[in-house]
Amino acid sequence: MENEENKKVYSVDELAELWDVPRRRVADLIRSGKLKAFKIGKMTYRITQEMLDEYVSANPVISNGK
Repeated sequence: MENEENKKVYSVDELAELWDVPRRRVADLIRSGKLKAFKIGKMTYRITQEMLDEYVSANPVISNGK
């Protein structure tokens, strides 16, 4: 059985805040297919913890250029 943390779902804004990057950076990763996400409605995306873990495993260093 999965625990609650594995069921976490992030919005683009939440992930941008968590990573301390512009919202646009997260949206670009989704549009490019590098970060998996699912679409709700016309323009709203959500990222599951599993999708996030997969991206982080493949891209271990995340930098906002600061």
